[in-house]
Amino acid sequence: MKKNYFNLLCWILLIIPALFVSCENEEDDDPLKGRFTITFENIELSSQGYWNGSDLTGKKVKEYYYGSLVTNYYNEFHCGELIFHNLFTQEWSSWNGFVCSSLTDTVTSGSSNVYSVYAESGATLSKNFMVASNNAVMNFMDGREKQVHSLRLNNTTYSYLAISKGDDGDFNQCTKFSDGDYFSVTFTGYDAKGNITNDCTFYLADFREGKSYICDEWTMFDISSLGIVNKIIITFDSSDKNEYGILTPTYVCIDNLVYSN
Repeated sequence: MKKNYFNLLCWILLIIPALFVSCENEEDDDPLKGRFTITFENIELSSQGYWNGSDLTGKKVKEYYYGSLVTNYYNEFHCGELIFHNLFTQEWSSWNGFVCSSLTDTVTSGSSNVYSVYAESGATLSKNFMVASNNAVMNFMDGREKQVHSLRLNNTTYSYLAISKGDDGDFNQCTKFSDGDYFSVTFTGYDAKGNITNDCTFYLADFREGKSYICDEWTMFDISSLGIVNKIIITFDSSDKNEYGILTPTYVCIDNLVYSN
């Protein structure tokens, strides 16, 4: 139900002003080409090791959903020229969009460990990275359009262990993957007028055609085919689903996003 709710609200994230956390971008190895890399290292995190919007510093909006009044807090990270959106719903103690994290617990299964990457650090031994949920939205500020090039991604520990061992948690009854199963993340680009430029898909787990692959390390993914974009939306697909949707935990860790002017 919460995922459907966010589908209705994700577009609102782009137009409602919010408090934000600022971070810097760094020039890539080839500054002559005007390339920049978003690293998230300048975001200060609490002793918890992550920020998910639960501090209620975002723009407070009371909204009705199926007759129930909920309190949403709209927030965002400004990183270079990119904005990463976050929505925290107070009554449900839940979030959607992006969370910044530094957690690397690769042992603990279940939704209590949703903020950990299945690795010993962020990409290229960094500290911070982003965790994105289904329908997470990032966009270049002020309607700007930029050429995107690549990013590094990896599974969350929650997703990795659900795929490799199964998960009988409170939210999803996930099945251990076997022959024919898959879990993928798709990046869809949009221009400043809202037209789709292209999309590209990465398989976070692939058990089709005799494979038994689960992404367990930071992997560079070429997203240059999206072209010149103003906005990117992240979605997921999985073979493990029922009439209500995907059962695999729909999260992905992202770091080192490269774009150019």
